[in-house]
Formats: sequence, structure tokens, C-alpha cells
Amino acid sequence: MICETISNGYITLSATQQGAEVISIEQDGREYLWQKTAPQWQEQAPILFPIVGGLEDGFYEYDGKRYDMKTHGFARDMKFEIEEKTYTRLSYVLKYNEETLKVYPFRFEFYVIYELVGHTLKVTFVIKNKGENRLAAAVGHHPGYRCPFLNGEKMEDYYLEFECSETISRVLRKNGFGIRKLQDYIIDTNILPLSHDMFKEAVILKTNGKSNWVKLKSDHNNYEIKVDFSEYPYLCLWSSAEPAPFICIEPWNGLPSNVNEDKDIMKKEHMVYVEPGDRYTISYSVDFR
Repeated sequence: MICETISNGYITLSATQQGAEVISIEQDGREYLWQKTAPQWQEQAPILFPIVGGLEDGFYEYDGKRYDMKTHGFARDMKFEIEEKTYTRLSYVLKYNEETLKVYPFRFEFYVIYELVGHTLKVTFVIKNKGENRLAAAVGHHPGYRCPFLNGEKMEDYYLEFECSETISRVLRKNGFGIRKLQDYIIDTNILPLSHDMFKEAVILKTNGKSNWVKLKSDHNNYEIKVDFSEYPYLCLWSSAEPAPFICIEPWNGLPSNVNEDKDIMKKEHMVYVEPGDRYTISYSVDFR
């Protein structure tokens, strides 16, 4: 696989034009990103665009026409162009084309920017509306981090520490991830112990609260990942229900379709809307220790 690599002396990041996907994050010789070492999940850090999650019945409508779209959209399946590369910054762009217009009738440019600053990776998404009509979209990131970090450990040795006490929900899934049904999972605590059992037929979702960041930690070692998602309204957590050494910590600005939600994408809940000629920008950062 051909990839592009940037480094700042602390972090070395590699990514590929296919989906603008990160495939390696190393610091001090240690790999932090899931490396597809088990069959349960064969992606690493897919980008979710122009929808997040799934659609009820697998389609939406726009201007009276039906458009089919797979869960999490099409960006992860597309080849991006390299827009800019420096020693510490890598920028990709996906532009609308005949293929995208068949499933998403909006003229867009979608930028994915990776920047390294000290021990921190900053990830920025930019949506530009190049058309004459209002554009509807959602965007998210789905990186899988190694968990556990060290041989001989298990996921149950790890936990997530939120900045503030939170009420966290489970999203019960139907047909993969198409319909949202929430039930409280933990209430009024900032510590979420991890296990594979918690992901059986569900993902974990923070839909409101006060926290701007969350840390992946263990009492068995000093390694730590801190995700600052302060610009994002939602945070999704996912792993395999069967033992596999990864945990996904996913900033989202949209949600899967709700039950009996309006099929019109311009009326879909939890989307962002970009006027002609305007842009939408959102970022998050990950600190590796």
C-alpha cells in the first residue's frame, strides 16, 4: 500500500489516499493505532461522510428523488487527492464527481487535514459547498486505538476517564446500525470500565454533557490517549463483542436515523447545513503519552 508519512520528532503518522485513512500512529517506537491483527474489524480509522451511522431502510430523499447510501457514507471508499504535504501537515481533498452525484446530489469539496504539534495530533474536516443549493451533511471519525497496549493485558484492564461526570447511553442496533434506540448505560460518573460484553448488539454514545475530553487509561501502565472532542456534540465508543485488541473513540457531529424519521435529508435530525459558497470546519485532537 502506498502511503504518505509525516513526523515532528515525537509522533510519526502514516495515511493513504484511499479514504484519506490513517494507518499508523507511532510515538517513541510504539504503535498506538489498531493494526488489523484480528479478523473482527479490517479497517483502522475510516472517515464518516456525508452521513454518520445508518439510514432507516438504507435510503434518504432529496427533491423528491430516492438515494441509497450505505452506513457511514461513501468517503471511506473513495480515493482522495493530496492537497498539501509538509513535514508535519498532511491534507487530502475529495471533490464531487459523477460517481458521488449518483448517491449524493450536492457539489462539494471535502478536506481532511492531519497536523502534528508536539505530542498531539489535530484532525480537521472542512466541507465546502461548491453548488447553488444548500448542502446537508454530517461528518465523523472512526479511529481504532490499540487496547490493550501491552502483551499480557486485556481490555478489562482499561477504562475511560471523562473530564466530568456523565450519563452515557447504549445505542441498540437494528440491521447493522440503522435505527437509533437509546438506553442509559452509566449514570452520573466520569469512569467507564471497558469490556467486550458492553458492545454486544450495541455501541456506546455520549449525546450530551459537560466533558470536553476523555482519556483511555489503565492502572497497569503509564500509557494514555487523551481525545479532546470539545467541538463535537457526540462521542461514539465501539469495539468488537468478541475479543479483539482495539477500542474506537469516535467524535461525531451527526447521528444515525431515528425510528420513523423523515426521509428528506434536508429535514434529517442532527445534520449540518452549508449555504452555497460557504464552508463548515470542525476539529478534534488526540494527545499521546
